[in-house]
Amino acid sequence: RADGEFPALAVHRQAASFYHEGMYQSAIARLDDLADEAAIFGDLVTQVWALADEAWVQGQSGKKIDMDRTVIRLERLLTSPYLPDDVVKEVMSKRLGEATTISSPGGM
Repeated sequence: RADGEFPALAVHRQAASFYHEGMYQSAIARLDDLADEAAIFGDLVTQVWALADEAWVQGQSGKKIDMDRTVIRLERLLTSPYLPDDVVKEVMSKRLGEATTISSPGGM
């Protein structure tokens, strides 16, 4: 960060580690931070994936109201003309459906 670089991969790995350790609130917080930082850096794809993963973890941890709020944020971004169609389709199939139905474990 001091050099103006965006450590997206490192932050995502930290969130995944928290998730796998059962520290869901910490994973959610890191993913939210990642989405916010991606927005600042103009990295729309990372922002969308961070929000999709955040919603998924919220759903897995029983935080339905928080998940619904995150999904609303995510859905607004998915309409951006600057987001590649393949990313929209992948997020919709891999995360958004799972987040809203909480159907299958093992996300992130």
